[in-house]
Amino acid sequence: MDLTSYLGQGWRQVEDNRLGEWTTFLLLAYSADLSAQIDIEVAEQAAAGWGGDHYQVFVEDDS
Repeated sequence: MDLTSYLGQGWRQVEDNRLGEWTTFLLLAYSADLSAQIDIEVAEQAAAGWGGDHYQVFVEDDS
């Protein structure tokens, strides 16, 4: 999906990637924010069979 037409001028894409099952598990179980961490067993269940995803990060050049 091309989001640049929705964002307008001055925005540019700086990241386009996928997380996947392993990264999802790591984010849930070992988040840098200790208050966001969940038990390893729960993180394993939540990430198991993760079908993939897609994320894009845009920045506004003037900000």
